[in-house]
Amino acid sequence: MKDKCLQIIDWYDQRKIYFTSIACFLYVFLTILSWCLMFKLSNSIFNDICVDIISIIRKGVFIIFFLTIFNGLFKKTLDWKLTTIFAVISGLSYWFSKNPEVIKMFFSITALSCLPFKWTLNDYYRAQKWILLLVITLASFGIIENALYDKERMRFGLGFDSSSTSAVILFHIMIIYGCLKRKPWNKTNLYLFILSSVLIFIATNSRFIFGMSMVYLIISYFLLKKIDFKLISTSWMRRFIVALPFLLTILSFVIFISYNSNSTLWQSLDRIFSERFSLTHDAIFKYGLTLFGRPIVWSGNNYFNLPVAYNYVDNSYIKYILEFGLFWFVFYLLLFGFGLYRIIKTKNASYFLSLIVLLILGCIESFLFTNVFNPFMIYGYIQLNSWFCNKEWKRSF
Repeated sequence: MKDKCLQIIDWYDQRKIYFTSIACFLYVFLTILSWCLMFKLSNSIFNDICVDIISIIRKGVFIIFFLTIFNGLFKKTLDWKLTTIFAVISGLSYWFSKNPEVIKMFFSITALSCLPFKWTLNDYYRAQKWILLLVITLASFGIIENALYDKERMRFGLGFDSSSTSAVILFHIMIIYGCLKRKPWNKTNLYLFILSSVLIFIATNSRFIFGMSMVYLIISYFLLKKIDFKLISTSWMRRFIVALPFLLTILSFVIFISYNSNSTLWQSLDRIFSERFSLTHDAIFKYGLTLFGRPIVWSGNNYFNLPVAYNYVDNSYIKYILEFGLFWFVFYLLLFGFGLYRIIKTKNASYFLSLIVLLILGCIESFLFTNVFNPFMIYGYIQLNSWFCNKEWKRSF
């Protein structure tokens, strides 16, 4: 019996990269698919059948994630102490926040850390690209409703249940493409991304994402090769960059706590940034900091939340620390820190630019910790797992 079990484990170990890669693609694709209006506005039998099939596939995906984690622990490619710490933190955050997303993130990040990171990037790129093309195409032909979420700013959803989802997906496709490419950006791809960004911006009016997309493209095309890793690798600069996620969190709290609704300057800034200052300031004092999070129902420009009072925080750092607590939040900041340290060590300019842009944009947008968008949490976990497993890695840190 023991020999048979070992044979099964060895059989899965030889094929786990392929199984996990397929599961990664399906996880990203189906999660984003669940955010479109395809199956949300119909009560037909066909709709119910499709939802049931998708639900079964997603359960199969998490079974594969579980098997990959078990295999990694058995083969000692995953450190059991780190996995236990991650599981306990995720479990406690789920218990207090009542949000199952933290459990899904635990399984997906831990399992996908067993894949070569380039495989993960390819799976993310293909899944995001095809789901964006599919949903926008169906919305353009009227098969999915192209809902209008904001009449004043004329913000359409392009088939998704939120006005900014399509712009966010395109931005991450751009980021991941920049990490995957072997040759410098050519003008054709540059113009294609610019044109796509402009068209989606016209439909969704996602100003900050559009602005950061243009900044990223300009830096990638003109300045990527000029990134000076000799300066970045100096002791003080390396420490500053590794600590950047923590510094941005502190800066976010200082700015939003300092907001004064009676100040003309703050009122002007609040209008420019679509009331981000006042909403975040109120949320900090309403919910407060906890160790393991608390239940929070966010409501924004979402198809099903239109009649509800707007209650949303667009700053990723504050939104997630309020909902999931200090322990969960610090653990994920450590993932970014370890990822940044390794990127500097390997002098990977594309990874460096991509992660820095995502961290900065996290100050004004809420998707930094959305793991079906941002694969760098997986990259950070790979490095943290290596640190736990490898004494030489620890001495180099």
